[in-house]
Amino acid sequence: MSYPSTRIVVVSVAGLVSALFLAGCGSANIDRSKVESGAPSPTGSRSAASPSGGTSATGACRLASVADVTTAMGEPMTQPGGTASDCIFAANADSSQQLLVHEFLDQTNMNNLIQQLESSSEHVDGLGDDAFWNGTIGTMFVRTGTRGFTITSTSLSAKTPSDPDGPKTVMVNLATTALTKF
Repeated sequence: MSYPSTRIVVVSVAGLVSALFLAGCGSANIDRSKVESGAPSPTGSRSAASPSGGTSATGACRLASVADVTTAMGEPMTQPGGTASDCIFAANADSSQQLLVHEFLDQTNMNNLIQQLESSSEHVDGLGDDAFWNGTIGTMFVRTGTRGFTITSTSLSAKTPSDPDGPKTVMVNLATTALTKF
């Protein structure tokens, strides 16, 4: 059985996104007691209990606060970890409900993603210099100049099964907020 090449690219990119969720952000080893108490994790992230909502965050975590993500996801979220390029958020009630913000640190990696996903995605006008939504893998991409970021939540579509445009709307709104901090 053979598959069209676009399906292989989508499966490959979905695998990459999953790997980022688990490996790049260390979400598999979340210390829930520290997150829920507001104590900083080894990466210095903040939880939903933090009154600042992560405003002193650096790297990719500066693009979306816990409050921003909580509003977008419609449930209390925490920020159990982050790096220069990745910031992960997890639902308080179910840490498998996650959202990842990824900032491209170099032009090459950003261009590779554009080449792999853009043709199978829906362009979004009025957001940065270029933006597109890929509902298959739950990813919103935004580029401004030579810089870009993605916001991904593979669990968001399950939260709005009766509204197929719901995840896109949520991600466009969150990306609009992130763009003001970019």
